[in-house]
Amino acid sequence: MRALRCLAALVACAACGGEDDEAVRVPVQVVVAEDPLGTATTDLGYAVTVEQARVVVVDMAFTQGGEMHASLTHPLSWLLGVAHAHPGHTAGGEPTGELPGRHVVRWPAGGALGEGVALVGRYDGADFGFGRAEAADGVMPDDPLFDHTAHLRGAAEKNGRRWTFQLILDQDDERRVVGAPMPLQVTEGAPPTIAFHLYLVDPIEGDTLFDGVDFAALDADGDGDVTLSPGESASNRVRRGLQSHEHFGFSERK
Repeated sequence: MRALRCLAALVACAACGGEDDEAVRVPVQVVVAEDPLGTATTDLGYAVTVEQARVVVVDMAFTQGGEMHASLTHPLSWLLGVAHAHPGHTAGGEPTGELPGRHVVRWPAGGALGEGVALVGRYDGADFGFGRAEAADGVMPDDPLFDHTAHLRGAAEKNGRRWTFQLILDQDDERRVVGAPMPLQVTEGAPPTIAFHLYLVDPIEGDTLFDGVDFAALDADGDGDVTLSPGESASNRVRRGLQSHEHFGFSERK
């Protein structure tokens, strides 16, 4: 909540000048990307298809400017957290837009997340935190996502064998993704719609979200069905990937 209050204050402060220099705030519609998540071939040779992914995210911030290499000396480092340098990504920008609140994001085709707001200008990135699903989110106790951050289900294939899987993981309450790419020009009188993407494959470096996960080794009883639970080594590998801006992004829907 501290980050949300600070961001709201920044947006309000930017708009509190005189009549001639009052900042223009534009509504921004945020939706979930409709494209199928597709198939990724991992470093261990598994072809992994994710049929559905659900992640609980909180308090999106849209940022202008920023550096290719984030610095802990940035005046908002307590809000933005630590980012790893990555080609094509910036971090440490000024948050001048937001979509506050909790959202259970469902890929693919998860529909609209809500209406945010942004000051007029050029945007480079977006930051967001994580939550854990609860009944107020419309997630019931018998749902595998309940009280967790993410639930992914799909299948993996290798050498003619196939495994179905579900993966459940938790993120730290204070964890934030910083600098997810969001190239966007916000102009007065033209409210944009932006789509939120989850990438199984890092679009720049080619790493996959499931690198290092050995599905055959996880299938101890040989029934072809694998569950990766919170705290397990394989689940933690995916957990670390979902902490990175490398597997998320935003694009403007024309």
